[in-house]
Amino acid sequence: RDAGAVEVIARRPDAVAWAAAGPWTPAQLRETFARADIIVDCTSTALHGEADEAALVDGLPLDALRPTAVVVSLTYHRDPLLLFRARALGLATLNGRDMLLHQGLLAFSLWTGQAAPIAAMSAVL
Repeated sequence: RDAGAVEVIARRPDAVAWAAAGPWTPAQLRETFARADIIVDCTSTALHGEADEAALVDGLPLDALRPTAVVVSLTYHRDPLLLFRARALGLATLNGRDMLLHQGLLAFSLWTGQAAPIAAMSAVL
């Protein structure tokens, strides 16, 4: 973050306390997407229903991303529209399942003092 490796674009930039945040405008999104290696959607939009989700995704300039960019959603209960649209453009995607798995693995180890059963937890997830 301090080296400029992370850019935050926020719908409410003034509410972001951990980093400087740019405004969520079409121009800012396109400019940022054009130079991004990875886009991480940290919004809760995919949790609120398809209409809200489509409105958000329709406003994202996925076409500005380089072919090597990766699109990530922290949503883990299903793949959101963002990932379907990114895949349709040939972009690599990741959903939030691995993040959830590794949070659970760490929690298991912290709570029990034992190594987490990765294969079993992954299978259950």
